[in-house]
Amino acid sequence: MKTPRAGKMRNRVTYQTRVLGVANDLGEQKVSWTNVATVWAEVISMNGTELFRAMQVHAEATIQITVRYDIRYSPAGRFLIGSREVYPLSVNGDPLNRFQTCLCKEQVT
Repeated sequence: MKTPRAGKMRNRVTYQTRVLGVANDLGEQKVSWTNVATVWAEVISMNGTELFRAMQVHAEATIQITVRYDIRYSPAGRFLIGSREVYPLSVNGDPLNRFQTCLCKEQVT
């Protein structure tokens, strides 16, 4: 994994986790999202070659987000890039725990 230079981390992203609300009379829980961190990140839209390589593991990966290491990032959350919702398929750290690269898919609403 290539370590990004600080100048490449120029996109502001917000990481959110899911919060389950109180169940209603039918037992359904309302799902909402809460902000965990807003950080600088390198956001790369994957081209055909990168997407082909990513298909070896995750066929739906369309965006790669690299952030500084934080134990809170997981595939259970999501990133907001402006109004775009991006869901991590995998979160991979480097051996020195300096950065994490997330292969993500974008949710179209």
